[in-house]
Amino acid sequence: MKSFRKKLNILLVIAAAVVFVLAAGHYVNSWQAAEDARHSAENAGSGELKAVTVRSVVDGDTLLLTDETKVRLLGIDAPESVHQDKKRNSVYGDMASEHMHELVHGGDRIWILLPAAGSVAGEDAAGVTGQDPGQEAVRESDNYGRHLRLVWTARPDLTDGLTEAILRESLNARMLKDGYAVTYIMEEGEPYESLFYTIRKEAENAGKGLWGEDGWRAYAALNYLGE
Repeated sequence: MKSFRKKLNILLVIAAAVVFVLAAGHYVNSWQAAEDARHSAENAGSGELKAVTVRSVVDGDTLLLTDETKVRLLGIDAPESVHQDKKRNSVYGDMASEHMHELVHGGDRIWILLPAAGSVAGEDAAGVTGQDPGQEAVRESDNYGRHLRLVWTARPDLTDGLTEAILRESLNARMLKDGYAVTYIMEEGEPYESLFYTIRKEAENAGKGLWGEDGWRAYAALNYLGE
């Protein structure tokens, strides 16, 4: 009888171990599947979603990160305030920079994404990152060495990709929406191209931000709007 009970206990221990291993394997597989889905979402738009920390605001469309990287907000252009050619700086640039300071502060955590872009050639080839065979090149930086990015002040949910709602939540779109920047599309076919034009026009029609300031419309038409 004792021998039978001993064998039974051994079998129960083995059965329990098998159940544990199967359960652990299921958990690992589920976790890996979730991680793969998250990774896939974060790499939407030919770039990786990355959390970074702001050191300071440079101007109305540029941020300096704690690793000394300068990030230029894609799809927009704010008037100059710290340009080396002081003739290009303006009171409008000071206002745009001040507004950016209201939205982002040193020490803030932000999320950046390099979106898909059309292929480039010739002089525009500088600062372009090659992708996998069959994919088009992606513009990595501008002529000043600033990294070109879509930026969010809160982590975006990219499960469904770069939807209109997600793009409207970006810092890029916020500067347009609040009326402190104009649309600046470097490559045709960007996922935000049409939307950013719409947001800028909405701000203009509503007289938001700089659009409500004397002289800005004429200044913008002369210096920024090639329409």
